Amino acid sequence: MRTAGTSPYLRDITRLKGLNSVLVLVGITAVGALIAGLAGGGPGLVLELSLLVGTVAAALTIEARLSWLVIPAPPLVYVVMALAAGLIGKAGAAKSATALSVNAGTWIGHGFFAMLASTLLAIAVAAVRITMVRRADDPY
Repeated sequence: MRTAGTSPYLRDITRLKGLNSVLVLVGITAVGALIAGLAGGGPGLVLELSLLVGTVAAALTIEARLSWLVIPAPPLVYVVMALAAGLIGKAGAAKSATALSVNAGTWIGHGFFAMLASTLLAIAVAAVRITMVRRADDPY
């Protein structure tokens, strides 16, 4: 049944399953990591903003009942993408394993607030979406 004002495409894109939605987050953050790495400085504001945008996109495109699946993803995605951005950039040209380890810890540590904000954002969106679905299903 088609409702007025809602396109079938829009309804379909907001019903992605869990893995596809997390892949949206990974894809958007990977683009940010690539841009940050090619800029030469390693992870930074571009990667952090792409993590936030990717989290919002993933949280809004997943099926509402499964939106809790996005909550643990932002920190995990950031850690991988920060390492990738750092290795792509000039900062990844460390001469020793110790220097590379210190750089990796720094890259991950600088993204703490972005990871925290993204996780809190995912929790908020999931709570709102799950509450809306439960109210819509409530017959009273």
